[in-house]
Amino acid sequence: MFGYNWLMRPKKPLITKSEARAWKRRWKIINDFERKELRRTPLETKLRQLAAMMRMARELGLDRTDDEEVKAIRKVWVRMKRKAARGT
Repeated sequence: MFGYNWLMRPKKPLITKSEARAWKRRWKIINDFERKELRRTPLETKLRQLAAMMRMARELGLDRTDDEEVKAIRKVWVRMKRKAARGT
C-alpha cells in the first residue's frame, strides 16, 4: 500500500538553470520594452482603450456600476480626462 509509485521517483527538471536564466532575461527585455511603450502612449489613447474595455464589459454583462470602488475610480478617470482635454 505504501510502496514505491511513479509520483515518488526523482524528477528530471523541465529546464536547466541556464535555460531558466535565459528565459528570465528574454522576458525582462520584453517587459522593459512594454513599459517604455506604455509610457510613450498618449493619455488620450489610454482613455480610448479604457472606454473600449468598459464598453465590452457592459456588453458582456460584467458592468459593476453600483460598486463604490468603481465609482471612486471613475471619478479619478473623469478628472484625468478633463485634464487631458484642457491639455494640462
